[in-house]
Amino acid sequence: MVEIDEFEIMATTLLFAFVAPVFALLIEQLIADAWFVEEIIKALVITRASYLEDKFLRVAVIAGLVFGLSEAMLYVVNASFLWTLEPIGWRLLFTVPMHAITGLVFAYFSRGKGWWMVVGMSLSMAIHGLFNVVVGQ
Repeated sequence: MVEIDEFEIMATTLLFAFVAPVFALLIEQLIADAWFVEEIIKALVITRASYLEDKFLRVAVIAGLVFGLSEAMLYVVNASFLWTLEPIGWRLLFTVPMHAITGLVFAYFSRGKGWWMVVGMSLSMAIHGLFNVVVGQ
């Protein structure tokens, strides 16, 4: 049986969560629905931590926070090229907690595996889509 290195899994999960928004941004150039792309990529990152059974939900929330923080930094960089930060104020304020919540929702339901992963993914996509409507994408 292979021994699981918890630190390695946590560290790489958080590293992947930090760089994942860059890949999401590239894919979003082809697929316009950001909520769809971002939730799939974040779920792939979070699934890596599923080996940490007792810490899985905590790592999923932290990965969501890291993902949201990285995405917020990308918003600031993009806005600086447009010479305005005005339209993204609310988005910056709520992006990080929203990604933590959707990460938790996905992780909570995906513990059951199988169809529960689909339920978690669907709920996290619905929350993200609603968020985008409310704050204006």
